[in-house]
Amino acid sequence: MLPDVARIDRTSLTRMTRVTVLELILARRFTDGRLPAEAPLAELLGVSRTTVRAALQSLQQDGFITRRRGAGTVVNRNVVPGRLGLNRLVAFSTLLREAGHEPTVEVKMEMRTVLTPAWSRRLQVPVKTTAYVLTKLFRADGRAAIAVVDVIPVEALSRELDVKTIPDSIFELFSKSGRRPIDHALVELAPRTASKAVARRLSVKRGAAYLELVESHYAAGINEPVALSFIDVNDRYVRFDVVRRTA
Repeated sequence: MLPDVARIDRTSLTRMTRVTVLELILARRFTDGRLPAEAPLAELLGVSRTTVRAALQSLQQDGFITRRRGAGTVVNRNVVPGRLGLNRLVAFSTLLREAGHEPTVEVKMEMRTVLTPAWSRRLQVPVKTTAYVLTKLFRADGRAAIAVVDVIPVEALSRELDVKTIPDSIFELFSKSGRRPIDHALVELAPRTASKAVARRLSVKRGAAYLELVESHYAAGINEPVALSFIDVNDRYVRFDVVRRTA
């Protein structure tokens, strides 16, 4: 039986369709673990079959579903919200909530006119580039869980930022204030031991293990990153798995 959901606006594209279908999967709305055929799913969401097909192909490539001729589209049963953090462009507060925690976030903003050499090199811009530096601390049930530093060149944005209205997610920020939305992110992961500064941010002992992520964010059709995120994660609160496929 098809779930009762709001239709997608007909001007929406594959990205919105993919997000909506994935949300339905994660909410266990397809109770038998099988998605409807393309035609009824397109009718349900109010988009074309071509859009639905492209969205499903994307979800299959990321390991969320399996599509076989004659067998239909089946949800991979190992797909659970807490194990899909790096596959989805969502706020860390969403990941913490899905992991069973009550999230809060503190955001600070400053403007810099000179970048560090490492930031300049990663962004492929001159050192003397004006950028917003957003410092975020995500808490889980009141305890420090994820510390983030976002570096966003002013030229990547369509308007000035106001710290009072900055969303938790850099992806949402770019959808509202970027010249182009973020299409994808490349993530470098490395296990680390906490320095004095990291230990203070994450409220862990100095030398404790934590996970460091460096994300380079890209807009569609642009070869250089539009922003960077440096992320320190206490994996007591959220963990990341990567889906690998043969094709």
